[in-house]
Amino acid sequence: MTKPFRSPSTAWVIFGLRALAAIGSSAIFGLVVTSDAAGIDLPAAILAGLVFGVFFVGGTGYRIIRAVWMRALVAAPASWSGATAASAIACTLGALGLMAIGHDPARLLLGYALAINFAYLAVKVSCALAGCCHAEIRPGKWIWALRPVEIGATMFVLAATGALWFADPGVGALAGLSGHMLLRLFSRRMRGRWSSGWPPLSQPGAELAPLQVLTLIALLLTIWPA
Repeated sequence: MTKPFRSPSTAWVIFGLRALAAIGSSAIFGLVVTSDAAGIDLPAAILAGLVFGVFFVGGTGYRIIRAVWMRALVAAPASWSGATAASAIACTLGALGLMAIGHDPARLLLGYALAINFAYLAVKVSCALAGCCHAEIRPGKWIWALRPVEIGATMFVLAATGALWFADPGVGALAGLSGHMLLRLFSRRMRGRWSSGWPPLSQPGAELAPLQVLTLIALLLTIWPA
């Protein structure tokens, strides 16, 4: 199969979208996590964003680390699963730490939900431009491309999460986390790469167990507020 032709300008747009996925999501996480009624603590927002970015970008190397560990001569492209898993684990540890000292982690979970959905949206748009990650949905006689469905669903989840933010950050976090997790499960089913996520960090589906744990924390906080 030949690769689709891409002009230099399109290649730069694809690169820009993938850079935006990392930089934009880090900025969103930092700003949401450190904001309150008094405003935003900018130094703390920068630090929080950097921490998120380190785990998110570092996690993209999951396939490389796994290939080296297994001594396998296989292709090891940047891993969305690894980026999500690493950042979700870091967020889980942060949430548990806040709960241990008597603080409500709802804003931390909300920041992660908005950040990971924003990053996914940017990555999926770049995939559409690059012509990668093909899959089709076949409901009866209709045939739909999966990427537009993923993009549209992510935009809906982002809008719902943002709208619920002002009503209840915890409910907003639950909507964003569960929405992204369900979309990833649906995407894997449609691509023929189904995984429940267990055992944790196994491939395919390394991101699913950490996402499920985060979603469970958000659900418990919604039922029994901190």
